[in-house]
Amino acid sequence: IKVWNGIVFDTGDSTNTYPYFDTYVFDTDSRIYFGDGLFSIIPEGTEDHPVAKLSWWGIAAYANWRSAEDGRTPCYDLSTWECDFETNGYRLPTEAEWEYAARGGHRDPYYRFPWGDEITISDANWDATSGNTTTAVGTYPANAYGLYDIAGNVWEWALDGFHWRYSDPDIALKAVRGGSFGPTAAGTTGPAREAESMDNTAPNLGSPRAHP
Repeated sequence: IKVWNGIVFDTGDSTNTYPYFDTYVFDTDSRIYFGDGLFSIIPEGTEDHPVAKLSWWGIAAYANWRSAEDGRTPCYDLSTWECDFETNGYRLPTEAEWEYAARGGHRDPYYRFPWGDEITISDANWDATSGNTTTAVGTYPANAYGLYDIAGNVWEWALDGFHWRYSDPDIALKAVRGGSFGPTAAGTTGPAREAESMDNTAPNLGSPRAHP
């Protein structure tokens, strides 16, 4: 990878078309600092917070890198950004996979949140509790599948292109799920489903990962 004006790109991206993530030098909302050729997390004590300000492309590139590190076959073709589902590499979950995992086994009835239909300041990092910033993963209870921050903290990228009715998706936009520390109430359906451009590196936008 390379760093240009505080933004990280692939070294092969000669036109800087696909930004991966912002560093603190470009945007002080980023907790990723780059200096003297090294990356670090700032401020001290936030190492357990979710990493935000990552584009969809950055998440895909990271998934490929981590797959290779763990002896898996990478999923993404970084020239087309298509995912080969036949590989065993890490990838973003589809919306359907994300929602299945988020519900933690609850199907009848379908709750608005992983734990029920109401939310309190003890359930998740959202507008009423956050102070407009992230919190460490594990601060709030996990769902029934042991997954943390399914609701709130940071929006999570999904693999899919976005469409309000889940059909004929717009390939230029990707779905994000789960809500964040911002003003949108956290949840697994309804208001906690939005569309974002693939280059979005907002401070309340991060990612899970999945593999077969």
